Amino acid sequence: MSEMRKLLLSILSIGFMMAVIATGTLTYFYDVEVSDNNTITAGTIDISVDGENPWTTSVIVTDDAKPSLNFCVYKLVCNNGTNPAVVYTRIDNITESNNEVTEPELEADPSGLINDLSNVTWFDLAYNKGEGWNVLVKEGVLTVRDVEGTWYELTTLQPDECVNVLFSFHMKSDAGNEYQGDQMQFDIVFKAFQVNDDGAPY
Repeated sequence: MSEMRKLLLSILSIGFMMAVIATGTLTYFYDVEVSDNNTITAGTIDISVDGENPWTTSVIVTDDAKPSLNFCVYKLVCNNGTNPAVVYTRIDNITESNNEVTEPELEADPSGLINDLSNVTWFDLAYNKGEGWNVLVKEGVLTVRDVEGTWYELTTLQPDECVNVLFSFHMKSDAGNEYQGDQMQFDIVFKAFQVNDDGAPY
């Protein structure tokens, strides 16, 4: 090996060693900040009816309905969740039967097939948050059968806020003896949606 080549290799080796030594001895100022255990918790939409959650009590509107008389049901709906909620309601799943057959009913309806109380009972709906009643369905316009399955928007409730809801039922004045003893059953449904939910209720 020539002297020049040996000298070149020696210079390269020394340069490499110096680079390694320099790399091992260089330091920098630095700082690290860490936020531990960061959390996302989902909010809640939760309503109660008359203090029940879930609502399980059946409502007996009346066991003595008569033509021309009003029968009212009042329900207190409260927002127990952590988010504002828009509350809707509807009447659903109507079923009807003769229930009890009387002599006057048989005279008016010998077949016993007329038992559509929902078609001869007016329905009205209103709500009150403490500032007076807001009427959504006026009496004498729609029957119980007419409103079945239709969602009605009541109001927006803030957390811990409540609303009184009035359901009124009024048997038509011209409902005759063919309806004596007949019975109608139905569901009252409340549903709450988050305020920024643009979807239609279902």
